[in-house]
Amino acid sequence: MCQRCPRLASGGGSALYMGMILRLLRVSEPARYRDGRFSALFPRILTYDVLPVSQRQCASPRGFDSPHWASLKKEGVIEERRADVTSPEELELIRKYATDARAVLVIDDGDHYAGLLIQHIELLSGFVTEGSFYLVQDTRLDRTCRAQAAHARARKGLAWPYCRSIINERGGPARAARFIECVSPGFRNGSFSVARGRGGSSPEGWVLTQHPGGWLKRRDPQFAAKATAGGPQGGRR
Repeated sequence: MCQRCPRLASGGGSALYMGMILRLLRVSEPARYRDGRFSALFPRILTYDVLPVSQRQCASPRGFDSPHWASLKKEGVIEERRADVTSPEELELIRKYATDARAVLVIDDGDHYAGLLIQHIELLSGFVTEGSFYLVQDTRLDRTCRAQAAHARARKGLAWPYCRSIINERGGPARAARFIECVSPGFRNGSFSVARGRGGSSPEGWVLTQHPGGWLKRRDPQFAAKATAGGPQGGRR
């Protein structure tokens, strides 16, 4: 099955997949789809990359090479931007979209070093709507790098440079998520929590996940108030 499935996970593959799901909603809710483009209230994807296509290190075929990518952009389902998401101009654009949106989900699958991820969370998590998520992707990478380093030592070799940097210096997605959980005001006041567990409603309800501890959920304000009514809760849940 894996050999025959198309490989569209690289280079915009996730945005392509989700965009095609949103396109299906056009069929079920035609009243919200006018003049060949999605209305302002219709779900859409705003996707960012700081590098031009020619410099992106993605395996081929890539999501943005698919003919569906161009059609989804034309329909307004996907808006592709090459820019620094932390710049004031881009934050203002995101704020504009988020203000008109009924629900906002943020998926951070960019730079996997802890420092920049923490900056992203601090700047973008405020746009997440109640009941939705800020997803820090690939939190399993920290653990994978430790395993790769141990395997390399057993063979009297060296860990991959990328993994050495994550283990010894810069930290990875799991470190970023844990740092935010412990010190972020959003966690300390109960506005966010890490969605853990094996229940059917949990995003970690499957046997395997690439993002353990990375699903940061925006809580109901009343629930958050009750959670902190007894005093400071800290970041631990």
